[in-house]
Amino acid sequence: MFEGDLDELDTADLLTAASEFDRLEERAAVRKLEVALAFADRNAVVYDAGSGEVLPGTERLQVYGGDGCPGVAEFAPIEFGAVLRMSTGAAAAFIGEALALRHRLPRIWAAVLAGNALPWRARKIAHACLSLSLEAAAIVDRRVVGIVNTVTRRSWRPS
Repeated sequence: MFEGDLDELDTADLLTAASEFDRLEERAAVRKLEVALAFADRNAVVYDAGSGEVLPGTERLQVYGGDGCPGVAEFAPIEFGAVLRMSTGAAAAFIGEALALRHRLPRIWAAVLAGNALPWRARKIAHACLSLSLEAAAIVDRRVVGIVNTVTRRSWRPS
């Protein structure tokens, strides 16, 4: 990876550097999703003090990724968001999208991991499908996996 003064590069090398930085950014986006999943997995249990009674202010499990996704400790997005410099709501959405990809849209998630689908586009689809049933999400997963990279930055909604 080029770390020097970009003015020293000729045009072809500038384009090569841009392409390399783009690949690094995409790989980092995939790894960030993987980290969100590992963090969610580690926060999938809320310890009960033994009474079985939910007390005010006590942490509970929250399902961020939709039907079919495991619960995550509701305070986990606070910590995750803090280290990524994002709001708690944005962190909860990010974790939810990662969980939705793994649990509700496994074909799309596999395409992301294989480098065949851009992470931001897959997240957009996952977000749009959060309110769908697990069965409906499976239909989207089958029908959309081959065209993930055609999703635009505008809102995408399953039809």
